[in-house]
Amino acid sequence: MKILSLFHVKHLWLAIAVCALSLSAKSQYSTVVLEQKPITVLAKPNTYIQQWDENQPGYQFLSSQQKELFYWTNYSRSNPRAFWDSVVAPILSLFPNINNTEYSRSLKQDLYKSASLLPLRLNDTLAKTSQEHASDIGLNEGTFSHSSTDGTTFQDRFHLAGLKNYGGENISLGNGNMLLALVLLYLDHDLPDLGHRKTLMNPDYTDIGLGICKYGNTNSVFFVQDFSSPQYKLYGRSTWNTTVK
Repeated sequence: MKILSLFHVKHLWLAIAVCALSLSAKSQYSTVVLEQKPITVLAKPNTYIQQWDENQPGYQFLSSQQKELFYWTNYSRSNPRAFWDSVVAPILSLFPNINNTEYSRSLKQDLYKSASLLPLRLNDTLAKTSQEHASDIGLNEGTFSHSSTDGTTFQDRFHLAGLKNYGGENISLGNGNMLLALVLLYLDHDLPDLGHRKTLMNPDYTDIGLGICKYGNTNSVFFVQDFSSPQYKLYGRSTWNTTVK
């Protein structure tokens, strides 16, 4: 039994950006334009990932796009080699401008040598920070940025939410297909630092929040992935546990 996904890309313009929060912060941006082509992805369904996702508190409140993005993000981390073979390679083969480049070759190498990581947990605080940023930029047709329309930075949003120490954020603006957007985040075309890829494959990240919003009156969708290292609640406050198990 295989999952078959079929969708079309019509002159897709996709902008992606990453920001990391540790001792310092940095942002990287890239734009990719793809011609209209039918895309077929064949991948064996992963029952473990599906059950993990469905058992996460708050999963039932996710939209279909958020569920799709959550599934493929966890699938890619848990099955990096299968993700390349059954998802990334078939998609990239359709687009000469992003296939067989130094970025696609390095992505294959990274996914092939990467160890399987535990799937990410849904985090209610990150769900709030990611959706608030997605809604702010999307509803207000704000500048594509990690900063809110009122100037609040990514770091400010994390600290105001009680998050500290170590976190990351990926943002993307495109036609709304979550799987294709995720593949392009992994590819990091024309981004030598490979910030999105490093964020997605970071074993220190254990929690995630997913925010998605239509961008104004366009057909584009703005989405946000917020990541954090482990934390636990103590006396009503968010406290960091930096030991990754």
